Amino acid sequence: MLSVAEIVSHCEPARLSLLNAQVEHRRWLSLLTDEQITAGQWRFPGPQLRAYLTLAARVAASHPYRVSPTTQMPPLSSVYVRQAARLDDAGDPGKPAQVRPAEVVFDGDRDAFLVGGAGAGKSSLFQFSVGDIARRQRDGEVTDIPVRVQATDLLATASLGEAIARSVRADFSLIDGKGLWSPTFFEERPIPGGTWLVLVDGLDEIMDPRKRQHILASISARRSTPDAPHRFLIATRPAADLIHALQEGWKPLQYELLAFDESQRRQFTESWFTRLAVPHPSNAALQFDKELRRLGLDELARTPLMATMLCQLFIADPNRRLPPGRPRIFHDFVQLLRERQYSDADGGLRQQVHRVLHRYGTQAEEAGEKLIAVGESLIGRLAADRLAGDTQLAVHKLDEWTADLRAPSVPEATWRELLAEYLRRSGVLMARGDDFVFLHQTIQEYLAAQFIPLDTDRAHATFWDLFRRTTGRRAIAPPAWRQSFARFLVAAWPQPDEMASALRFMASTGGLSAALFITTLVNDGCELEPQTISSAVQTLSSTARDSRVPLDDRRVAVTTCLRLDRQAGLELAAEIVSDSRMDTALRVGTLRAMATFAPREDGHEVKPADSDLSAGATAAGDQWIMQQLTRLSDIDGLSLLVTVAQDNAYDAGQRVWAADALARAGDRRGHQLLADLAGDSSLGSAERRAAATALYILKDSRAAGLLRRIALDESVPGSERQLAARTLVETPLRDTSLRRLAHRLGISKVFDINPAVSEVLEPLVAAHRDSHPRADARILQQAFDAARWWHSGQFRKSGDPYITHPLAAATILAHLGMDTTTLAAALLSGMVEDTEYTVDQMRADFGPEVTLLVDGVSRLDKVRLSDAEKAETVRKMVAAMAKDPRVW
Repeated sequence: MLSVAEIVSHCEPARLSLLNAQVEHRRWLSLLTDEQITAGQWRFPGPQLRAYLTLAARVAASHPYRVSPTTQMPPLSSVYVRQAARLDDAGDPGKPAQVRPAEVVFDGDRDAFLVGGAGAGKSSLFQFSVGDIARRQRDGEVTDIPVRVQATDLLATASLGEAIARSVRADFSLIDGKGLWSPTFFEERPIPGGTWLVLVDGLDEIMDPRKRQHILASISARRSTPDAPHRFLIATRPAADLIHALQEGWKPLQYELLAFDESQRRQFTESWFTRLAVPHPSNAALQFDKELRRLGLDELARTPLMATMLCQLFIADPNRRLPPGRPRIFHDFVQLLRERQYSDADGGLRQQVHRVLHRYGTQAEEAGEKLIAVGESLIGRLAADRLAGDTQLAVHKLDEWTADLRAPSVPEATWRELLAEYLRRSGVLMARGDDFVFLHQTIQEYLAAQFIPLDTDRAHATFWDLFRRTTGRRAIAPPAWRQSFARFLVAAWPQPDEMASALRFMASTGGLSAALFITTLVNDGCELEPQTISSAVQTLSSTARDSRVPLDDRRVAVTTCLRLDRQAGLELAAEIVSDSRMDTALRVGTLRAMATFAPREDGHEVKPADSDLSAGATAAGDQWIMQQLTRLSDIDGLSLLVTVAQDNAYDAGQRVWAADALARAGDRRGHQLLADLAGDSSLGSAERRAAATALYILKDSRAAGLLRRIALDESVPGSERQLAARTLVETPLRDTSLRRLAHRLGISKVFDINPAVSEVLEPLVAAHRDSHPRADARILQQAFDAARWWHSGQFRKSGDPYITHPLAAATILAHLGMDTTTLAAALLSGMVEDTEYTVDQMRADFGPEVTLLVDGVSRLDKVRLSDAEKAETVRKMVAAMAKDPRVW
């Protein structure tokens, strides 16, 4: 008997009938009240829940914060770029962490922490996902209903339902007034069998560890309740007290939100430039990348907040220049946000203040001018208080601080309204419910760091708490969740000698955490004493060498040392790679780290995607890694390759690629190492054949004998013997013993069907002959050989050789039935653009027809409709297609 699902999948009328039934089903369910939905136990949102989902989607569509008073912010969805998250599996420390799309944190039925640094994109992920899930739930796709709640609201209210209702009313206030969202609505299941997916945002904004632990304990207790209607996702910066706060039996997952890689950042900036109508957004993105590299801002620009700020500053500057360093970036960005405050235009803050106060006389207008004059200090003081955990309403605080400033003629209510307007127009705050909040926690930290050094009551205590804390005469680095603020404070501190002394002591005694903090300061653009940096480098080197230190910490130490001091880092890395006593996983990871710091062919370094090296060398491609080592000029990369090729602690494939890279670099030691590996019976047959094939490609006279030995060895798997024989077939000696060998191995048809065709071309030729049985495969072989030669040494981002792309394109065209000339053109398609091979050379080697196709495709690929010369480009493209439609 067939199941309903199988019947529907094979019967189109049944599928359409089912869809119609579902539509009708939802139509009449939408007419029911909440009470009727509950009574009938329908898994369908009632009127109140549908209203909530509609508003949640609307709020989620807006950008989480403004970035310029004069700029219309685009919808979040138009500039949002999906990030990745790494699942930390504490149950198996030796297992590599799993990297997945960040949206995976919303799946399943377990609670989870989402951990990320300052500006990493945690709130944006929550907001974007609320809108996405809300829209899908209205279509009946999910049963978990997302709802955001600020961690501070969990402290301010007695019940979870009231905390959620308070957050929802505040978030919806701009589009729906305060709303009548009752706590009871969020305490019960949203739909029968459904769950409230509670997104707790900003746990790290609660500075008191005891209060954070209280919140986590409350969540844990609620989750232990049978049939609990809530599931929790908690966003926070890294915090050491997370694990200690977990109650027995409550084991949430822990995901780390990863920063942008290079392609994600490029997509992000192009989206911003496009939405803000920047001319030629792709070209602007290229110029933006050059400016990042010029100032060394690549690493900073990998977080969404910093990338957003830098995009705005880049657009605002007519010369397309960026400020150097993190403190200067925030300074210029805050100034950009405040532009309207100092405007004398009719809508400027000064005009607004005068308009309110002029009726109360000259003294009132003078009070307004004084308010504007001290306004920045007031907002800095507010930021410092909020950072310390003060939750009093912002207007009430400013009213208290300006009591002596208000003119007697100005009514208190009017003055409070003026203060609210001042906060609203300050550029760095936004209204949320009855209060005002800073656009971003990091902006609040920057403003607090500007104010605290000038406040004698706070400066000393803050300095000693962050930079002079010790245990056992060893310095303690600022805790992770306070480091963003501490970094701002270092740059703002008015006594540089005092700060330098503290950092010196920290670097020399604070261990790995202190060295990592010193590295972030260098990345921020802070000028530190050479002795401080030297101490941090020494700490990192000692940590990396110490076998008693956890492997992950040693990996981080190596990569951080490379970032902090390139030469010292490379020397440390070379030592680890060459030391057979070191952990093999550390040595392999160090190889990858070194490769990412080697220059690319365009002269730029490739920074690592993240500091974790657990993925090992294969994550970037062993061949690419070994090729990169040949480009290192600071150390002897060729000698390292010899070490890798000779050391059997490394994977056999890595040893082969090391020898191959050495040989391709022109070092004769590589040839000998390949020959040794090909004849080493302790290696697997695949690696031996790969080594012999590499020698064959290098036209080494020993290759034929080594391949023949593998092909004749009956202990070798048949597939490897066939591959070895097929490689030999490519030589001119295709008679006598080789032909008999091929017959014995069952590949004699190679001689008759695919004359002079290499192994990698056989799938292409086979597909081509399905449509063109009499096609001359020698033309394809000639094109492939030329492309492989000219693209030699070029690799794609995946680490694969460049030739894999044109070969894949030609194979697709073969399956579409295209002729031999078209396939040859596909194989040659990137040569003119990406190598020194010229159109004239191609015309001489392959004739005018192939050249016309390649040249036409090249023109088509360069079309940019926004270019000034687009009409001429399109004309040429059309002319090329008119001559031969295969260009299209």
